[in-house]
Amino acid sequence: MKRTKHLLCSDLDGTLLGDTAALAEFSRRWDDFRRRTGAALAYVTGRSVESVTKLLDETPELPWPDAIAGDVGTSLYLPKELAWDDAYHGSFKPTWDRGRIESIVMRHSGPERQGEAGQGPLKSSWYWKHAPRASLEALEAALMLAGLRCRLVYSADEFLDILPAGAGKHSAVRRLAERFRVPHASVLVAGDTGNDTDMFTVEGVKGVAVGNAHKELIKALKKAPATHMLLARANHAAGVMQGCRFAFGEAFEPAAARSKS
Repeated sequence: MKRTKHLLCSDLDGTLLGDTAALAEFSRRWDDFRRRTGAALAYVTGRSVESVTKLLDETPELPWPDAIAGDVGTSLYLPKELAWDDAYHGSFKPTWDRGRIESIVMRHSGPERQGEAGQGPLKSSWYWKHAPRASLEALEAALMLAGLRCRLVYSADEFLDILPAGAGKHSAVRRLAERFRVPHASVLVAGDTGNDTDMFTVEGVKGVAVGNAHKELIKALKKAPATHMLLARANHAAGVMQGCRFAFGEAFEPAAARSKS
């Protein structure tokens, strides 16, 4: 795959999505930036590739991505002709046992299984409002005692995703950087909730939490190097644009703005 200078790995819901006017402006700016620099855009999201494709069809303001890392980073798709080609090699599949995982979760009081549309090949998703930390830790321990190598990702005080150990948005960002041959220092990650925290832990990347980010993400980012992370003032896509200026510098500015500097 051709090397590119810059890579943006962005969440969708609550991050790029949420303000149609700001999204349209971001799309114009991004298309210009991509045309001039060859920058790549990847959506790293809890949505499935089918859901993202439908969203692209229904949202003309949303730029077409160069890759989709769906299902909380457990699947990876690259464009091939008019469809999306599954580029995931399935290294986590041998240790994944959805049936046993779900039987253990259902023994606990609180979790409610999401519908089939919310599930993924390597993702078991649940609703669990205001889950106590002790209850999440007890569930994690029960899975471990059963010999199931899983990790729990809890976000927005409501959504629980159970993934294979080692899988998630962290590994997705690393794989994307390898695919596009981009050094981590030239990668920007953008998010708004706790399930985006994984992306910000990739060594060397820059990150932006949009202005409407949940406190769980903001709290986690306070532990990160300030020189690499930005808490945007603006919400949604406008906040992502602030992050792009922070990470990519003058190159992200439109020609008119660059000519004045």
